[in-house]
Amino acid sequence: MNPLKLVESNSLPAFYGTPLSDEERLELLDRAYELGARHWDSAAMYGDNETLLDKWFEKTGKRQEIFLTTKFGNAVTPDGKREIRNDAEYIRQSVNESLEKFGTDYVDLFYW
Repeated sequence: MNPLKLVESNSLPAFYGTPLSDEERLELLDRAYELGARHWDSAAMYGDNETLLDKWFEKTGKRQEIFLTTKFGNAVTPDGKREIRNDAEYIRQSVNESLEKFGTDYVDLFYW
């Protein structure tokens, strides 16, 4: 992967700008893994980041080698506004949605 292209796009997660292609982002994750990165943090608010990590886990079979963390708390209301939530119902909903997107039955740390 051309490092300059990553800097120009500024985007592993879609949250930070126009994302690279899935192929390029998966290549970036491969390289991060090769360099020893084993704590990967995500959040639902990072666009398609959780589903991208699922694709990497499916491709490599290395889910158990990654300490996977994700966050909750930034909810979007029906009218599109953001609000902070930490009630039990929202936490359950959020973790279940993240688990589905990650394609796994656990995360190592789920935090606010």
